[in-house]
Amino acid sequence: MMGFKKSGVTMVFVSHSMVDVEGICDRVMWIESHTIKMIGEPKVVVAGYNKIII
Repeated sequence: MMGFKKSGVTMVFVSHSMVDVEGICDRVMWIESHTIKMIGEPKVVVAGYNKIII
């Protein structure tokens, strides 16, 4: 996956692992119940998600 990222291709990565999301993604979209909750930098979106979940 990191090879694809380095080559500049666009990927859609779906995961519940916030560690992987932060490590792999340059931009993140949080979708919940068919609604976009947040789009942005991985650390910002993951922090928002963790406030709700944890």
